[in-house]
Amino acid sequence: MTPWADASQPGRCPQCGAALAPGETCADRFDAHGYLCLARDCAVVASLLERSRVPNPRLRDGGRWYVADVEMAVFACLMKM
Repeated sequence: MTPWADASQPGRCPQCGAALAPGETCADRFDAHGYLCLARDCAVVASLLERSRVPNPRLRDGGRWYVADVEMAVFACLMKM
């Protein structure tokens, strides 16, 4: 399974959960609450990307961005650092 296969479920894509910290507002918790905070942040970013008409490299219908798409974009960027 590639990381893109199901990044929305951290148990099925542990490399994402291990690399991405939920953020300061979640006190870096790697539990359900911490992942919920991360997912909410990714949803906000997804909405901003759609409104700004930033093309999704996953080529979703209508230029849609999913939470998992944003999470994987951040993950890919971090892996290049």
